[in-house]
Amino acid sequence: MNEQATTIYAALNSIAHQPHRIVDPSIIPGRILIDLDPTVWAEFDGRDAGYLMVFAAENEPPQQFRTNLVVVLTRAIVNSGVDLFTTVIGHAFTEARGLPGWEEERVLTCLPEYRHSGWSIQSGTYRADDLTLYTVTRYAAYERGNIAYLLQVTGTTADRSRFGSLLDDIVYNTAFED
Repeated sequence: MNEQATTIYAALNSIAHQPHRIVDPSIIPGRILIDLDPTVWAEFDGRDAGYLMVFAAENEPPQQFRTNLVVVLTRAIVNSGVDLFTTVIGHAFTEARGLPGWEEERVLTCLPEYRHSGWSIQSGTYRADDLTLYTVTRYAAYERGNIAYLLQVTGTTADRSRFGSLLDDIVYNTAFED
């Protein structure tokens, strides 16, 4: 990865006052809309890692990488008039492009519209521990007055034939509703 490249969280931190990850869903002024089949996904406690939600696929062989979904919500105070799309979402693709063996397949951004301040989605494969992993990440920015929320949803699997399309759908459709 280019040492000069700014990650999305560094970009958020550069414009925000008191940014912090939310790990307790009861303090969100709304909810995260995520459509998961309970027969496929088990929820785990990810608070210690700074995650709002962590899900892993059930019924995978124990020696394999566990297909997972991670939801991160960061809240920050920002100055009025800050353009979250340009200053934050514009840096959404940096981290994945630094993964070992990264092969990008899809990148897409959406301008601010309705209740969000812009979003991005990126998918591709990378190498980790002699495995090729498929990952898809969506970042969505939401601004309510001078409070900004950055929602990150990432799905990763080693079993792309079984979970790739499912992760694409879940990650793409997960949203913050207030």
